[in-house]
Amino acid sequence: MPSYRLHRILGNPQARHFLERSLEGDRIAPVYLFHGPPGVGRLTAAIAFAQALNCEGEVRPCGRCRACRRIPRGLHPDVRFLFPEKVMAGVKGELEGRRPDNWDPTAPITIAQVRDLSLEVAKPPFEARKRVIIFVEGDQLTPEAQNALLKTLEEALDHTVFILVATSPEAVLPTVRSRARSVPFFPLPLKVFRELFPGLSEEELSVLYRVAEGSPGRAQKILEDAAFAENRRIVARFFARGELQDGLVVLSRMEENRAYAQQILDFFRGMVRDLLVLHLGAPQILINRDLLGELEEAKNRLSISDLEELLDLTEEVELALRRYGNPTFLGGVLLRPLLRNPRDIFEGLPFESPIP
Repeated sequence: MPSYRLHRILGNPQARHFLERSLEGDRIAPVYLFHGPPGVGRLTAAIAFAQALNCEGEVRPCGRCRACRRIPRGLHPDVRFLFPEKVMAGVKGELEGRRPDNWDPTAPITIAQVRDLSLEVAKPPFEARKRVIIFVEGDQLTPEAQNALLKTLEEALDHTVFILVATSPEAVLPTVRSRARSVPFFPLPLKVFRELFPGLSEEELSVLYRVAEGSPGRAQKILEDAAFAENRRIVARFFARGELQDGLVVLSRMEENRAYAQQILDFFRGMVRDLLVLHLGAPQILINRDLLGELEEAKNRLSISDLEELLDLTEEVELALRRYGNPTFLGGVLLRPLLRNPRDIFEGLPFESPIP
């Protein structure tokens, strides 16, 4: 009898043990929902689970057999990774722990992509014990695609396993969610970060851990992205002063790159959270502790009710960005409440709403 050790799943022992027990007891569900913050190992876990289901070794996944070597590279004929259609062409090389270079946070996984699966899952696998279909960012399945997925689930043979990787289970329709085995993933503890980033001082590690919010994937992007620190600094300064010049720089960054637009929305959410914490008198749990000066300035001009409204607005803008994809207009809407003179943002900038 083989044994199962999903050692690539770090910092989430409950998820790891649950999946190992499912494998050991041969209690494999037809659909799984791996949900949690980006960068905490959801995709890594999905790949490890697919390897374990099809590994040829005694301790699974062994990482050495043909199946284990091909799956993380996207080369196994029975393990499919479904990205948004416009991103698929950019998928190359190692998939584990990364999104494609041309990732677009607003691009959907379409109904046509899901329908294409129907013929595939109605047939036995080419060589695997289990065919595995991994939806990378299941949040981006359109409602129509999710309804088509329900039909595909009904037609799939027993040897097919679907894994939806999502940030929030609420992004998945209740009809799909009710059929899926939920596996939550959480931010990793600091001791795991210490092992993953051994070259950093304790102070550097502490700042990185807080800013990345316990996400190694996000931390790695921070270390690799030269624009990250600059974007974060500009957002902090804009919160503190509300000057039009800073707001326009933030807006230009959102226009420049869809990934930057999402990054800036994350910064907004973190700043609002920290300002609420300051208003409640708990500075010891700040995320952006190294930006305390800017936070104190912003606290003096933004009330709790201002911040609550801004938090709601940030979530609405993020949702609208996914649906309509106009960072110029949406960025202007988001920045306007923070300006000392809110009329400034629209002077000379003829925005037209993309929302019907």
